[in-house]
Order: sequence, then C-alpha cells, then structure tokens
Amino acid sequence: MILVKKLNKLLEKKNIDVQALSTSTGLSVNKLQEIITGKEIHPPAHVLVQIANVLGEDPLEFLRLSKEEYPNTGILTRIVEGQDNSLDVALEFCIYESTSTGKHYKFQFVVNKEKFLDFTSHIEEAITLWKKKEEKITHENEPLVRMVDSTKIFTDEQKMIEIHIIADHLLIDFRTFFIQFPLSLEQREMLKLHSEKENAHVNLHISADFMRKYKSLAEHFVMAGFSELVFRETFIIQQIQNVYSYPVSVS
Repeated sequence: MILVKKLNKLLEKKNIDVQALSTSTGLSVNKLQEIITGKEIHPPAHVLVQIANVLGEDPLEFLRLSKEEYPNTGILTRIVEGQDNSLDVALEFCIYESTSTGKHYKFQFVVNKEKFLDFTSHIEEAITLWKKKEEKITHENEPLVRMVDSTKIFTDEQKMIEIHIIADHLLIDFRTFFIQFPLSLEQREMLKLHSEKENAHVNLHISADFMRKYKSLAEHFVMAGFSELVFRETFIIQQIQNVYSYPVSVS
C-alpha cells in the first residue's frame, strides 16, 4: 500500500488524472486503476518503469515499494550469447575472483548453500514454473574429485519473469520480488542488442557447487584421495521472453 500512497500523492501534485497517465504510458485505464487503488499488489516491473518514467521518478524506488529486493551479495553474473536469438544469463553461487588468474572454479572454498536454496525456493514460491526435465549426472571434473551434477530445467509458461536493462544494471523481476546486478559496458551493450532482436529470449542458469569444509589443506587432499564428491546443482529457466531495454529518466 506504500506504492499506492506514493502514486496518488504524485498524481495529485502533478495534476495528472488516470486518463492522462494512460495516454502518456500506453497502459490501459483499467490496469492503472488496479495499481492506483491497490488491487494489483505486485505490478510487473515494465509497468512500474513506464509509470516512473512518465512521472519523472526513479523506477527502482517504485519497485522497492511494491516488491522485495533480494540481496545480490555472493552471486556472480555471466552473460553468454547462445543460438537462435537466445542469451544465457548465469547466476553463479560458486565462483570467486582472483586478481592473478581471473574467474575460475575452486573446490576448497565454501559456497553459501543456504542462500542458493533460499533463492531458488523464492522463485518457486513467487511463480508457477513448468518442469521440463530433471537429471543427475556423475562425471570427472578434476583429478581425484568426482562431481555429481544435478540439473532441473523449467519454463515460465505464464510469462511472469521479466528481464530488464535499466541504466547500467540488469534487473530480473519474479513478480513478488526482484534482484539486480551491475553490468559492465560490454554486458550492457550485449543485452541491449539482444533485446532488439525478433523473438529474443533469455535462458536463466542458477547454479552452485557444494563441498564439505575442511580444517586444513592436508585433510582436503586426504579426502580427495578417496574420490571426494562435489555436488553441483543447476536450476535453469528456459525461454524467458520478456526482455526490456530502455533509457531511464530521473528528475
């Protein structure tokens, strides 16, 4: 209801009625009435951004007034061009950055498994996903280390998820909550160009490696000699079709 109060104050202050806001945003009067009266509790991000831009407000403020912002700490983003107008956006809970060697996998550090599981459960609580496939594969990844890779693949049949490029940030809206990440210039340009393609879509990969924590490196090597298991979990949502890129005007 905080968003409702904010919107009504702004409309009164700027002397804008719902019909005028509809004309400026391209949104229907009925849709706007639902938001202004609080009937729609979690409006989709693209609607809030359109309203914020017309009113000269910060769209992130509107989003925070209507949804939970999930913390992005401990999550690294990778963006890779795929095939058939697709783009893979990976959220990694298992990579750290070294100044000497760059981004790479290491098994001796501890992953925040609880956060990974909390984030994926947040998604499943927020929207209904259709499960396409679930598989578990065992394979060798490093000497003396055996990896078990568990993968779940979903699709967003109701097209609830939205991918946004707002200024220099990537924002993923899951309707009841959202998460955002800073983008490099290269990543931003890649996403913007992709959003302009016909039939553009994004595949979202959320993954993490889980391994037991050891008190010493010697203990780690001893356990590795017994083919220590590393568990990699991947949560994939394919064919996200709501991809938006636009300049944001903040007064």
